[in-house]
Amino acid sequence: MAKNDNTYSFLDDRGLEVLGEYRIDDVIYDLQGLPAHITISTATAHTSTLWVKKTLTLGEFVKRMRTHSIGSKQGSSWTSGTFRNGKRKNANAEEIGLIVFDSDHGASLDYIISRLKEKGWAALIISTYSDGIRIKKVPKKVWDKQPQNMTPERFLLNLKYSKVVAKDAKISPRSTKEIIYITHNPCPKFRIILFPRRPWKQGDYQNFAEATMVYKAGLVKIANELKVTIDMAAIDLARLFYDPRHPKGQIPESHWVHGKPVEGVWESSVLAETGINSVPDTFLDNLQTKTFETFEELESVVMKIVNDHNFTYEHFFNVGAAIHFETGGSERGLVLFERWASSWESGEHNPNETKRIWKALEVPHVGK
Repeated sequence: MAKNDNTYSFLDDRGLEVLGEYRIDDVIYDLQGLPAHITISTATAHTSTLWVKKTLTLGEFVKRMRTHSIGSKQGSSWTSGTFRNGKRKNANAEEIGLIVFDSDHGASLDYIISRLKEKGWAALIISTYSDGIRIKKVPKKVWDKQPQNMTPERFLLNLKYSKVVAKDAKISPRSTKEIIYITHNPCPKFRIILFPRRPWKQGDYQNFAEATMVYKAGLVKIANELKVTIDMAAIDLARLFYDPRHPKGQIPESHWVHGKPVEGVWESSVLAETGINSVPDTFLDNLQTKTFETFEELESVVMKIVNDHNFTYEHFFNVGAAIHFETGGSERGLVLFERWASSWESGEHNPNETKRIWKALEVPHVGK
């Protein structure tokens, strides 16, 4: 229950109600081996071109993550790592000291807490902006490819939504020629933040490809052990997270689970454990790490990037940013970006969005 507009109560892992600022006992986190300080990168907007390194005490970090404000989803943002020259780009990732992923498929808070306790891992769990959402948007082109006997409930189950969320799902009469709206039971959505024993460092690996694979495999390993479904398209090195915000009327949740750091998450052995032995978005990584000698070489790499429903908005933005950088924001670069964007396979392409992103990239953004 909300105490007032700025202070929220929640139950910690001992079932005790806590109000206001959460305090972490120094003795507890010293004994458990958690880091005394957390280093992240921050910016005033997800479109910022300069990300500022910021070191916080563990208590300050927890407080930042628990401080929800009412407003739109987009705005001030953070990442779990630091970047060379403050440029948030996969190839520039230097060090990542947190394990962060979102549980978006309906795992309940009680379930997540019970799994964390079973593993003995310390974690911070916070509700995300769309917590409790009751509708799933599906491009009509995707729905039309399903078997004739496909039901909305089975479709959601195939996407690994929980049975509770998917039960009795229906197609909404709001559906259009482009989008199918599936209504379902409230879907819990949480961000899970854990603390590895040691940080991921790009310099610890033979090359960028290995460093990327180990990072992604490490996240998959932890998610598998927690038995939580995560978005495989959202675990890149430069992944950003919006600062906690929620729509008016939504009551945010925040829970701390006592425990120890996660061991062995960034070891090369996780590649064999998870079966990840290649980088899924090789062409995107190549686009973000390579300097191209000719426009044709750039064009060749861009047009090999598959633009389908697995592609997140952040990936979409990153492609535009990379093309803009390589072409100096030229008209020829915009034409290439639009050509690639129009290959979108999972819905109606909006050329105005391509132009909006390109225009935004022309304006310098400074993170604070």
